[in-house]
Amino acid sequence: MSRNWRFVTTFAIALAIAPFITACGTETPPVGPVVRCSDGSVAPDNDVSRCPIIPPPESVSVTVSASTSFVGVAYPMSKVTISASGQSTNGKTVTVSITVNGSPSAVGSITLPEGNHNVCAVGTSSTGVKSNESCQTLAITWPGIHVRFVAVTPTGEYVPQGLWAVVDGADSVRVNSDGTGFVPTLSGLKDTAKVVVRGSNEVFPTLARVEKKYFGNYVQVSSVKSWTIPTGTYAGQTVVLSMEKAYKETLPQPTGLFPRWQKPGENGAYRYTVSGYTTYPIKVAVFRSRSNFTLSAVDEGKWWNRVNETNQTLGFNGFVQSDTTSVNASGGIRVVFDSSRTSGGVDNPTKGDYVFGTVTIGPGTSGTLVILDPQYGGVAKHELMHASAPFAHTCQYPSVMEQNCLRNVPNDLTPGDVAYWNLMRLVRGLERKYNTRFSLAQTHQGERVFLLGLLEDKVIVFGPEGW
Repeated sequence: MSRNWRFVTTFAIALAIAPFITACGTETPPVGPVVRCSDGSVAPDNDVSRCPIIPPPESVSVTVSASTSFVGVAYPMSKVTISASGQSTNGKTVTVSITVNGSPSAVGSITLPEGNHNVCAVGTSSTGVKSNESCQTLAITWPGIHVRFVAVTPTGEYVPQGLWAVVDGADSVRVNSDGTGFVPTLSGLKDTAKVVVRGSNEVFPTLARVEKKYFGNYVQVSSVKSWTIPTGTYAGQTVVLSMEKAYKETLPQPTGLFPRWQKPGENGAYRYTVSGYTTYPIKVAVFRSRSNFTLSAVDEGKWWNRVNETNQTLGFNGFVQSDTTSVNASGGIRVVFDSSRTSGGVDNPTKGDYVFGTVTIGPGTSGTLVILDPQYGGVAKHELMHASAPFAHTCQYPSVMEQNCLRNVPNDLTPGDVAYWNLMRLVRGLERKYNTRFSLAQTHQGERVFLLGLLEDKVIVFGPEGW
């Protein structure tokens, strides 16, 4: 019995002191995964907020920019201002090095020629840490006007030599032998520039008011002053051309031989039309279904005689006999016999490219059909001119296009008619080729100002988009 008491006493004492043994012994390791700090040490109590603070490694960045000015320098050079700055994440001082096209350069102003240039910068901090290279491509394009000048001759396109292009009466350049040139000018920064091309005695000078949207590709079409007819009835004869005569109004008509007109609200400015068919010969067909009488085959043949005579006089195969189906499908001239009137014209006369024209054949003043009466044979050709070119009327030179001129009208096309008809056709062809609308209007103004001493007219250039 005494041994059992001793056991119970010893057990009770052990239970009493157990908590004190635990409290004074080794700390209990954490339960679960170990959390470490960024330096690899164990986070106290798995709490990263108690980790020591370690600063991030230093990094350096740099920015570079360049601006261009053309003031105070001569083409093709430009003044370039370079600026650059560097930043260190640790607040250290950063030194920036600049290169232009791979060669060292300084921050500030330098001069560079027109073209593309690579401007780069690298920053280095006081601790030796470097940035990545930062680069900018600088495209330098001088303001100015790109000019192309071509002229028409009786045999086609021609590039005169010895020309100068002058912008706003100040900046000028000699036109290259291929008719091209670039006029570097601060006037190129404006919305409109006055461009004069002159210097050849063979061609008309031109005067144009060029809008900024055409500065990159200003194409001017002009003409030789003297037109020597190469083929046809008047082969070898020379016609001295005059745009002033061609555009001179013949009262009471509002236009001259070549049309120009004014619209309300445009401050008296003139709009000019240079037009023609896209392909030659122009198809011509008699539309009997639209006529109110018929002709015998013999009499209708006299109409085709007039057409063939016109080709011979023009020295050019301008017209060809066709049928109504072909004309309706691809365009041409419709011929209608009408007992009440004689007339000629085109659909959409202010457009650059004609599709359809109409000639109405009726009686002359004697009551006889104009194609049958030799006295009025020229009337049929007169109307054919209306339907094939933007011809109105004129009294400025002997012409089959005369009306109300108080003199006898020629019964056939004259050398002047041949020259002006082919001039219009060829100029329109070059307008189409170069997608330009700078042609006879600017040629007219060049003649007025530089050859005749007249004032410049206001001109509106419409197109080349969608005309």
